[in-house]
Amino acid sequence: MQKIEIHHRTHETRILINAQEPAAHSPLAMLMTQPLAVWAKRLFDELRETFNGTRQFEVRFQGSEADWQTLATAAQKARAQGIDIVLRPCASECSTVQHTVAYPSLISQSLEGQRSMQHIEITHNPFTVNTDILVSGEQPAEGSPLAAYREQRLQRWVEGLFDKLSDTLNGATDFKLTFKGVESDWLDIKEAAEKAKAKGMRIALEHADFAENGEERLQKIMVLKDEAEKQDLLNLQDGDFRETFNKALDRDFDVFVVATMSSGKSTLINSVLGQELLPAANEATTATIAEIYDNDDMPDGVFHATCYAQLDDVGEMECNEQKLEEVKNVKKELLTEWNSNPEIFKIKLKGNIQGIEERRHVRLVLTDTPGPNNSQNSEHSKTTQRCIQDESKQPLIIYVLNGTQLGTDDDKRLLGLVSDYMARGGKQGKDRFLFVANKMDSFDPEKENVPKVLGRVRDYLEKNGISHPQVYPATARLAYLLRKEKAALERENADRLTRNEQSDLGKLRFDFDVDEEETRDMDMEQYMPLSGRVKAKLDERKLPPLLRRSGIPALESIIDEYIDKYCFPYRVKHAYDALLGAIHKANNKSTLELQLDQDAEVLEQIKAAVAELKVRADKSFDVEAYKAKIEREGRAVPTSVEAALYDIQQERIPVLSMLDNRLQGEMNPSEARHQLDSADKELRFLHNKMVNAYEVEFKKAQDAIRADLKVEYQAYVQSLFPESSELNLPVLDSIKQSLGDISLDLGVRNTDVQEKAVYERQKRAWYNPRRWFGDSYTLERVGTKEVVDLGDRWAEAKTEIEVAFRGLLTNAQEHIQFGHKQLVDDYLDFMTQQFEKHVSQLMAELEAKLSDQKKREAAIAQAKVQLNRIDRFEEKLKATLVV
Repeated sequence: MQKIEIHHRTHETRILINAQEPAAHSPLAMLMTQPLAVWAKRLFDELRETFNGTRQFEVRFQGSEADWQTLATAAQKARAQGIDIVLRPCASECSTVQHTVAYPSLISQSLEGQRSMQHIEITHNPFTVNTDILVSGEQPAEGSPLAAYREQRLQRWVEGLFDKLSDTLNGATDFKLTFKGVESDWLDIKEAAEKAKAKGMRIALEHADFAENGEERLQKIMVLKDEAEKQDLLNLQDGDFRETFNKALDRDFDVFVVATMSSGKSTLINSVLGQELLPAANEATTATIAEIYDNDDMPDGVFHATCYAQLDDVGEMECNEQKLEEVKNVKKELLTEWNSNPEIFKIKLKGNIQGIEERRHVRLVLTDTPGPNNSQNSEHSKTTQRCIQDESKQPLIIYVLNGTQLGTDDDKRLLGLVSDYMARGGKQGKDRFLFVANKMDSFDPEKENVPKVLGRVRDYLEKNGISHPQVYPATARLAYLLRKEKAALERENADRLTRNEQSDLGKLRFDFDVDEEETRDMDMEQYMPLSGRVKAKLDERKLPPLLRRSGIPALESIIDEYIDKYCFPYRVKHAYDALLGAIHKANNKSTLELQLDQDAEVLEQIKAAVAELKVRADKSFDVEAYKAKIEREGRAVPTSVEAALYDIQQERIPVLSMLDNRLQGEMNPSEARHQLDSADKELRFLHNKMVNAYEVEFKKAQDAIRADLKVEYQAYVQSLFPESSELNLPVLDSIKQSLGDISLDLGVRNTDVQEKAVYERQKRAWYNPRRWFGDSYTLERVGTKEVVDLGDRWAEAKTEIEVAFRGLLTNAQEHIQFGHKQLVDDYLDFMTQQFEKHVSQLMAELEAKLSDQKKREAAIAQAKVQLNRIDRFEEKLKATLVV
C-alpha cells in the first residue's frame, strides 16, 4: 500500500509520496499549482498511473474541513472504480505537521447520502450565550467553523449559517433545521433561511416550544434573590454582589436619536412623545442633550423637566452635573429658552412615553443628541460619537436621514463611524442601527414613488460603507399632528393644533387617506422590514390606520423587540452571575467549617497551621515585600491595549493624506474659508473619535489590572479569610480629563490674503505691422484680486496638528500607566487593612472550635445543613437559564 501525504492551504499544496516529494515535472507536482477542488477529482487516477496501476493507497490529509469533504467525495468515486483507499486526517506520524484536524464521521456517508437532505439541530441559549449544533446527530469537529459558534451569540453568525453549512457539507444545499430556544432568535433563523432560499437552497424549518423570554426569567431571579435574603442564606450585603447585581438591574435602556441638520429629528421625537416639547424650528441650534425618561405612572401629556450645568475638573466617581432649575408640567417655550442658554449642558425630561410598552425592569431613556459638529460644547460632539462607538452597552441608535436631502459632509463622517461598528458586530451590530428616512410626505407620489426614494437612500448608505442597510421610511409630522389632535380632544390641558397645523394635517390626511386606492403607496409600514412579532404587536395595539401609515408606531414596536432580544438576556446573565458568585462564597465559608470534621491527627495539623497563621498575623502583612514582588513580576499595560493605542493613532494618517490632496492651490478668501472650515470639522470629528477610542482602551486596561489584582487578593487573603470584604478598587478618573480638546488654527488670517495682478487678453491694433508675424493678442494688467495659497496655509497648520494628535497618544499612555500605579497602591493599602481586620477574629473562632468539641460539632452540623441548603438553591438558580 502506497502512503500519500497531502498538506493543503488556500494557496499552497504539498504532496509527499512515501515521505518523498514527486519529481518537479511529474503530473502530481503539476497538481500542486491548482486549487484542490480542481485536482481532487483527478488525484487517484494520477496516483494509479504514477504507480503502474497500483490500486491500494493510504492517504493522510491536512487542511480545512471543507477541503477534507471534497477529497472524501473523490475517494468515494475512486472506490466505486475498484481502488482501495484508506483516508485519514494527518496525525503525529506525518512528515510535516502544522496542526491535527479531527474530521467528523459524517464524511463517511455515501455520495448519495451527501446529496440527501441534511438534518441540522440547533439549540441556542441567549442567556448563557451557548449553542449546541448537531449535523445528522453528530457534533461538529473541533476546529470546524460550526464548532466556533458554541460560545457566540446567535446574531454574530446566523447570517452566514447556511453558506457555512453548505461549505462544511461538501456543497449540500438541502437542509432540515430544527431549532430550540427563544422566539426572537428563531425569527433570525427564519430570516437567514429566506435569504438562503433566494440563492437556490432548499430549507425546511421547525422549532420546539419557545423558551421563556428574558423578562420572565429576570423576575424569577429577583424572587430567588429575595428568598435568599429572607432565609439569610447568602451574604447579599457583600459589596461586590451589590455592585454586580445593581448593574444587572440598571433599568435604564438607552435609545439615542442621531442626525445632522434639517432631518426632522426633533419632530420625530415629538411624534413619539405625542406633543411638541423639543424645539424643531432650526435643528442646527440644538445646543443641549435632552434625555427623556419613560415614567408610566405619570399622567399622559405631562412632563417634568430639570436642567443642568456641566462642572469641570470632576472625577468620574463624582457627579459632573449641577442642577439649575426644575419645572413640573413643562412647556415647549421654556425648553426652547433652556436650549439656547449656553450655561445649560443637559435637560432631563420625565413622563409617559405612550408608544413604548410598559416594563417592570426596563425604563426607556430616549436621548436627543446635538449635531456632531456642535460648536457650543465640544463634549456634546463626543457624546454623539460615543453613543455610536459604545460596544459594551450596545445602545439602540435611530439615525434620522432627510429623505429630501442626502449627501451632507456631516452625514458622511457619521456614517463612516457607523459602518466601522456595524461591520464587526454581526447581526446585532446591524439591528442596533435603525436608518429612518424621514419627511417622506415631501415627495409627490405621482412623480417619485416611495420605493424609488428608498432605493436612492439605500444606495447612498451603501456608498458610505453601510452594507445591506435596513431603511425605515417615516412621516413624523403626520404622527405628531394626529397624536397632538387626539390629546387635545381627550385632555383639557393639552395644546390644541394651531391654524397652520390644522392645515398641514388636512393635507396629510388627503395624501395618506386609507380609503383611497391611489394613496395606498403612501403606507410607510408596508416598506419596512418588520418581523412577525413586530407586526403582531402592532395589530394588538389597535391603532388608527392613518397613524400606522406614518411609520412611527412600527419604530416604537421595533424598540420593544430590541429590548426583548438583547437587553433582557444581558441583564438576566449578569444578575445570575452575581447570585452564583454569592453562592460560591457561601460554599467556601461552610466548607471551611466542614474541614473541622477530621480525626485527631488532622486536627493537630490544623492547630499547627492556625498557630503558623497567628505568627504571620503578628508580623502583619509585609507590604514592602509584596510591593517588591509585584514590581518584580510586572503589571504592564496589556499588549492588546498597547496594540489598540497604536491602531487608534494610525487613524489620523488617511485623514491627513486626504486633506493634503484637498487643500492645494490658490483660491479667493471666501472659498478658502469654506475649505478650511470643512477641514476643521473633519479634524475635530477625528479627534473626538480618537478620544472616545482611547477612553475605551483606558477602561480595558483598568479592568485588566483589577482582574489581575483580584486573583492575587483571592490567593493571599480570601483563601484564608473567606469573610473578607470584596476587592473593590476605585474607578479612576476618565482619561478624557487628561486628553482635553484639540486646538486648531485653521482660519484665514489677514496675512494669508495676498494681492495678485489680474491680466486679460487684448487684441492688437490692426495697424500693428508685426501682427502678421506673431500673436494677434497681448496680455494687459486690468486690476488686482485677493487670493489665499491654500497649500501654504495647510502646510503651516499641519505641523502643529500632527504634534497635537501625537500628543493624544502620549497623554493616553501616561494616564494608563499612572492608573496602573495608583490601583496597585490602593490595592496594597486594602490588603493591609484586610489582614488587620480579619486575622484576629478568624484565629479566635478557629481556636475556640478546635479546643471545644461541642462547638466544633455544632459548627460541623451547621455547615452540613448550610451546604445542603445552598446546593438546593443553586439548582433552582440554574433552572432559570435552561431553554
